Amino acid sequence: MSTSRNKSFLATFTVNGSWLHFPGQTFNEKVTVLHYDTPSIATEVRDVSNVLTMIAVNVNPPLVFYCRNEDDYYTFYNRTPGPYYGKVISKNQHDKFAALPAAGRDTTTFNFLDLDGNIITLDDIQSDQVDVRIQTRAGAPLGLNNKFSKINRVHHFIGEYGTQLTWRMKILERNTPYISDPDEV
Repeated sequence: MSTSRNKSFLATFTVNGSWLHFPGQTFNEKVTVLHYDTPSIATEVRDVSNVLTMIAVNVNPPLVFYCRNEDDYYTFYNRTPGPYYGKVISKNQHDKFAALPAAGRDTTTFNFLDLDGNIITLDDIQSDQVDVRIQTRAGAPLGLNNKFSKINRVHHFIGEYGTQLTWRMKILERNTPYISDPDEV
């Protein structure tokens, strides 16, 4: 029987050649957007530096995630060097996925689905490059939510209830332990 460590791994994710990134890390500065309650009235400025977004260019280095298994669900930890290293990907107060400190049971967890909609774990994945769908443990698809523009590039927020995406997952390492427990079995 596989352990949680056996089903945990490091991976990168793309969608149709678009890469995930954190705007604050990519641009090395605080990134803000105007939030509109109506199409013409901006009500506040929001910091989106740590919000997970997608951009249609190669981000160097690509974000690497530690996908930590528990039963049939996963917690995503950022393993890319930079200001958000070690943070979990979880839903923020504005319903966007962002790099945040772990919050115990309030941390968002995810399921991987095969293209037929079945929940899968690393035990079910033989190839190191596979197309999957991702949903929250509560069953909401992980997709594109809203967008903003910076340096003439459109950035799409990753959120729930957006367009269901097929993610190209590239597994970099299997059987990956927690950083704090490298001898875990």
